Amino acid sequence: AGLNWAVNDQLRFRVVYADSVRAPSIDDLFTGFAQTFTSISDPCNGLGTESEADMDPVVVANCYSIPDVAATAAAGTYDPDSGQVEPGFFYTQPDVQTISGFIGGNPNLLEETAETWTAGVVWQPSWIENLALSVDYYQIDIDNVIGIASASRLINECFESTDFPNALECAAHLRFPGTGKLRYWFSFGVNQSLYESSGYDASAVWRTDLGFMPGSLRLSALWTHRLEHVFRTTVESNSADYVGEVGYNDDKLKLTATWESDRWLVSLDNTWYSDSLDNVLQPADAYHLNSLGEINYLDLQVRYFMNEQWQFYLGLDNVLDQEPPYCPNCGNEPVPGAHYSGGQYRPWGTRFAYGGIKLAFGQ
Repeated sequence: AGLNWAVNDQLRFRVVYADSVRAPSIDDLFTGFAQTFTSISDPCNGLGTESEADMDPVVVANCYSIPDVAATAAAGTYDPDSGQVEPGFFYTQPDVQTISGFIGGNPNLLEETAETWTAGVVWQPSWIENLALSVDYYQIDIDNVIGIASASRLINECFESTDFPNALECAAHLRFPGTGKLRYWFSFGVNQSLYESSGYDASAVWRTDLGFMPGSLRLSALWTHRLEHVFRTTVESNSADYVGEVGYNDDKLKLTATWESDRWLVSLDNTWYSDSLDNVLQPADAYHLNSLGEINYLDLQVRYFMNEQWQFYLGLDNVLDQEPPYCPNCGNEPVPGAHYSGGQYRPWGTRFAYGGIKLAFGQ
């Protein structure tokens, strides 16, 4: 349901409400489990050591309730670097290398439902020809949202639960018998309890004919500002707001300039992301790679239209040779070994030139 009200030739208001439903896809339901060798952190790491004093008491109690973990914390852990058995339950490099995970579908998924509100205003001032400005607010609330719950989030919520070990999240990992060290973790689609997202989109578009040279110039800007991006895995778990984390940057700005004539088209496309954190649930200085700086990409393309059939084009992507934020083994590493954080950033060495010819037949 929507309302679009044109007050006059310059000002227009719009508002839309949507109630929607989405069923899980075949991939969501039945994708086979694939193994990955990315490790995750064990909330019980540090039990029986000096670090235990800084751990959450609920986590400590839940960890000690696992017999193998409690036994290792009491007996100590063999450290291959020192050749000695050191006090407590902790992970050595060989322990970390034995952890692997599995990612796949979940046949028990239910449909998700959503309510969406958008409201905005469009202004086309009469004294600036071909200029359009708009600002829109959006609010999205999804229940039973279908999404991949990260293994780190699942295991942390498991041990933070007062319903341990019966919490749903506790089924997402297995331990070695005897040592109690992590062996496998599982990440799969779940009906997360809650997803909420809200923010603002602002845009400006202006087109003008150039008097001093042929052709026209089109300038556009699109700015997105996130207010909240909240997930809650289950009804019992705590909500987490991911605004400011890589992938959910507070701000994103896209600027485009295009000059076009009868024969030529030149376009510059610029995309800017604000600074972010690899893990927004931890302080910026929690580890030296948690805080990531802003990043900017600039792309250039030139096209020549010889006639209605022939086009020639050249381009240069990532003109500024911008590399992604270096962050090996970070929580948001797109794939193991990528050594950067954030799937929306471009991989290493992505400045490249390209060219081509387009021929239309039958014209």
